[in-house]
Amino acid sequence: MDLTFKKINTVQTHFLLSTERTGSSLLSLILNLHPSILYPSEEPFAIYFYKAYKNKIKWSDSEIRKFVDEFWLMSENNLNLFFITKENLYTVLIQHKKNLPYHFLIKIIYLQFIEPKPKQDIQLIVDKQLKYFFYPKQLISLFPEAKFIIIVRDPRVNAQRKKLRNLNSGSNAVYLTGIWNYTYKNIYYFKKHNKQLKIVKYEEFVSNPALIIEDICRFLDIPFMPEMLITKGVYESFLDLRKNKISDEELAHLKDFQSGLFTGINTDKIRLNENEIDEILNNKIIKITQSLLTEFGYEINSTKQTKLSLNDRLQLIKAYLYRPLLLKFYLQIPLSIKVLIKKIRR
Repeated sequence: MDLTFKKINTVQTHFLLSTERTGSSLLSLILNLHPSILYPSEEPFAIYFYKAYKNKIKWSDSEIRKFVDEFWLMSENNLNLFFITKENLYTVLIQHKKNLPYHFLIKIIYLQFIEPKPKQDIQLIVDKQLKYFFYPKQLISLFPEAKFIIIVRDPRVNAQRKKLRNLNSGSNAVYLTGIWNYTYKNIYYFKKHNKQLKIVKYEEFVSNPALIIEDICRFLDIPFMPEMLITKGVYESFLDLRKNKISDEELAHLKDFQSGLFTGINTDKIRLNENEIDEILNNKIIKITQSLLTEFGYEINSTKQTKLSLNDRLQLIKAYLYRPLLLKFYLQIPLSIKVLIKKIRR
């Protein structure tokens, strides 16, 4: 790609926000099959580096080297799998060191993520990062023109699917429901600030993918292409192409965790199996999420008043501490401390 300042500035940045087990990876894969869209790996660097570098425009070679080292260290995924190369990033940034404002630097990084399509055709970046749902103020400040796709799944099903995978550091359904509730409450902030939102319900997405993807394409102002829906074998081919960049153990983990990407779009897991959730738990989840169930148009199939136990309330406090509070606290930590923590952990 001709990485000129003018060309890169024409690339728009939008976001896909969700919680885990909502079909967000499948939706990202589909969007990435459009020749005009680039979906980078889920890295929160745009927000985490913002305070330290937001006002910087001119860079020295050593400052760029330091930034690239920090970026590589702070990554949450294996960049050897998803990124071109560390040295290539350094080389590209050096070319623009005399005029490298933060928003431009971020776009350059996005465009360095592996993608077997001509980069000169990229018009949109659609970034999926689950943590970003908790940083609406920062996202809007950094990307004022961004559009936001919100994908949601019935919390009763979502809690059980997370429980099977032991996600979010727990397997208690009330705790997992709290994670869901605290995540999607942030939608009100986007609505308050009149941001362009597209709400996608997982159940409708997998039941009628062509209709939903066409609607999303209209939202993003790009033409719908039917071949976007041919997902079977795409992720498998990508892993096979890059398998020499990661360990056999990590490859096996990716194949297991993202197993749904290998089977294509299906409706197998829309609903809970019989007796998978009892009436008491169903009523508790409704009590916790009722306002958002109404917001998203989900059925509230209970009229019974249910009290939350002391343990339930403790689980909700735990969910608040683990997700919104911890993420907001981490955001306030200086970058130098974040880097030090990463060095210690690694």
